[in-house]
Amino acid sequence: MSMSKWKKYLAGMIACVIVFFVIYLIWHHLFGRKKPKIDLTPHVVATKSVTKNYQEHIEVTGSLRANEGTMISPDLAGRVVKVYFKSGQSVKKGDPLVQIYPNTVQAQLEQAQAQYIRSVLDYQRFLKLYQTKFASKMELDRYQATMKNNKGLVDQYNSELNQLLIKAPFTGKLGIRLIDLGNYLSQGQSIVSLQALNPIYVDFSVSQRYLTYIALGNKVILSSEAFGKTTYVGKVFAFNSMVDKDSRMLDIRASVKNPKDKLLPGTFVMVSLYFGQPENYVEVPQTAIIYDTQGTYVYVLDTKTNTVKKVYVTEKKKIKNNMDLIEKGLKVGDVVITKGQLKLEDGMKVYLDKIDTIDADQDVIKAIESQNE
Repeated sequence: MSMSKWKKYLAGMIACVIVFFVIYLIWHHLFGRKKPKIDLTPHVVATKSVTKNYQEHIEVTGSLRANEGTMISPDLAGRVVKVYFKSGQSVKKGDPLVQIYPNTVQAQLEQAQAQYIRSVLDYQRFLKLYQTKFASKMELDRYQATMKNNKGLVDQYNSELNQLLIKAPFTGKLGIRLIDLGNYLSQGQSIVSLQALNPIYVDFSVSQRYLTYIALGNKVILSSEAFGKTTYVGKVFAFNSMVDKDSRMLDIRASVKNPKDKLLPGTFVMVSLYFGQPENYVEVPQTAIIYDTQGTYVYVLDTKTNTVKKVYVTEKKKIKNNMDLIEKGLKVGDVVITKGQLKLEDGMKVYLDKIDTIDADQDVIKAIESQNE
């Protein structure tokens, strides 16, 4: 075989080997490797249902006010000679607050008392004369009138002297002092605010549609950003005798215990007004609820087999914190799917990633604790 033919033969052999190797690679790539299995089991998150003691209520806005409140001011003008209180102090009924200069009235009182004593003696002397027929009834009446007039002056100056010592008209908490020692006070000038804060009142209004539910003794729970998560319990003790003809709202007043004077008049609050009787329901997150043409349902997980069951339920009410109350269909402790349920079918097996927990509702507990502080 000539050299040229040998080279052609060798080149042909190499080309065949290359073509065969390429064909082998393609076949092995397409048919020779095993395809990995794809796991189509859906992953879900679930929540265990809990019991919820729920009572029907409505939420409205309200405003706090003192059960008694006044601005302390003098009935008589005069100069301040003593101040017995400090700003923010708690006082009891009858505690002295301010003494206005009393000497002038004291002198007038002493003079009136002397005149009164003299007129009493004159009256008694003429009474004896009248009884023995040595004085006329007219003269006796004149002395009696003088005695009564002098007694009136004594009472007047006693009253003015008492008014110059300004006292707390009721037990409460004082505000900021508006006067200083030595100030001359005009009649009616403001001295300090006095508010009775325990109990404190909350005023609010509700629509006329709730008239059949309103009754004395209805429980209220107060909340506000002003006092964080702490809540306060009270009771309705009065409501208006008529519905406002313009707004169709009924004004209501409740009394709330405030032992540490933390609640202050004028504070804006949220008022939860409760009525009816509390009942127990099953509580689940609203994300567990699914709707179709047949009704409302959830998927309940069997934790032993990791399979789900489609369960139709009857809703009672959606409540705050994105929770739902269930009347029928679920029992406490059922594990309901809250994430991933839209791709599920009845009887399907699932992977459970985690079980979330529902925080216990502490509103009533905190309210009772606040009430007992």
